[in-house]
Amino acid sequence: MIILGTNSIKDTGYDVANSLRFNSGSSENLTKTPSSASNRKTFTFSFWFKRSKLGVTQTLFCAGVYNSTVFSQLYIDSSDKLFFQGYDNAGNQNASLNTSDMVFRDVSAWYHIVVEVDTTQATSSNRVKIYVNNSQITFGTNNYPSQNYDYAYNNNDVHKIGGRSSGNYFDGYMSEVTFIDGQQLDPTSFGEFDEDSGIWKPIDVSGLTFGNNGFYLEFKQAGTSQNSSGMGADTSGNDNHYAVNNLTAIDQMVDTPTNNYATFNPLIVGEPTATFLGYAEGNLQGSSAGGVSANTILLPTSGKWFVEYHFNNASGNSDPGVGFWSIDTSQATRWYQSGFKGLAYKYNASVYLNGSNSFSATSFTSGDIISIAVDMDNNRVTFYKNGSAVSNLTNYSFDFTVSLGNFTVGYVDGANSSTYDTNVDMNAGQNGTFNGRKTAGGNSDGDGYGNFSMSVPSGYYALNTKNLAEYG
Repeated sequence: MIILGTNSIKDTGYDVANSLRFNSGSSENLTKTPSSASNRKTFTFSFWFKRSKLGVTQTLFCAGVYNSTVFSQLYIDSSDKLFFQGYDNAGNQNASLNTSDMVFRDVSAWYHIVVEVDTTQATSSNRVKIYVNNSQITFGTNNYPSQNYDYAYNNNDVHKIGGRSSGNYFDGYMSEVTFIDGQQLDPTSFGEFDEDSGIWKPIDVSGLTFGNNGFYLEFKQAGTSQNSSGMGADTSGNDNHYAVNNLTAIDQMVDTPTNNYATFNPLIVGEPTATFLGYAEGNLQGSSAGGVSANTILLPTSGKWFVEYHFNNASGNSDPGVGFWSIDTSQATRWYQSGFKGLAYKYNASVYLNGSNSFSATSFTSGDIISIAVDMDNNRVTFYKNGSAVSNLTNYSFDFTVSLGNFTVGYVDGANSSTYDTNVDMNAGQNGTFNGRKTAGGNSDGDGYGNFSMSVPSGYYALNTKNLAEYG
């Protein structure tokens, strides 16, 4: 599974500049309480999101306080299915679409959700419609609202994006968050199909009529105040700005629905016997303990690609490394096993080629940045330590055709004990500070994409969908 997902467009015509990354472990969210109630019967909200953590309940957008006031919420449950619910102030559910038939388990792609509501409609099934990438989805239970039902949205009560009062914080990315007060709009007001690729993509929504409590969050600003300079700034012209809670400037990302960047992918399992493997910071940080590998993406079968890793801790107690390997389940998955197909460059200077300790290179330790430049066209790879090419691993020849199309790039922790751990931040061009641990280097690839700590070799590119559509 390459990161193409829903977004592999070379030139979209309209480009989204930023997204906002939410880390559930830090209880990150946005909040606002409208100064007055508006239309609670007719409204639309639209947003793009990319998940990071699966199998846990996560609230996307809610209004009110559960079991205290009228409450409404859109959330994904632990089975990775969508729910849209309305409650009275005693916590009784009275208007719900529960348990979507669709599951949301792709952590490599952006989804577009549109919830369109008009409870004045005579036909109950027309009162709430939910679309994903322009396709209306169905639900296991359809308890449609009664005619003229008032949801909590647009009430003068707290509205929260990325969580609810009791937790259930979202983990992933959001972009182009739009709320329309007083209109039931369909998905074509927010997106369109690309005429070349047929992929659903965003369009410019700035010309829409947003209504009294409507807002448009582009996440272009970097501040944390609830005003036009904050990350929760409303750019619709209504100044319905959202307060930023526990988010910082490093959560403003260039990973967007129009240019999707590679992250660690928990669905690509490189070590099925791992004792523990955890991801955080929008799958840009991996933590491991005992014989595991954290995989980024399947490498494209062509092109030249560049990615960086910052080792937050690397020592003799952990045995970490970086490299690339086949995830063919018929082959060994640990770098030191016979049958392993790949190359792992270890902290202690050892280099394991196809399961054997074949030669030595330069050692590295905590705080070092290891970069990998992979040339899939010519079966060559170069490793860099803090920007300098590594001896014995410069323009190194490796035959990717051994298992063409199955190779993944990432980091490994080979220590066979749960007491050993490694923590690594990755950067495919969207995480130049390594989650705030370094000063961004300001280095982009030849097409101007990415923010890398180290210089990008000529002809090599960031792992994002713009580049994949051009060179992959």
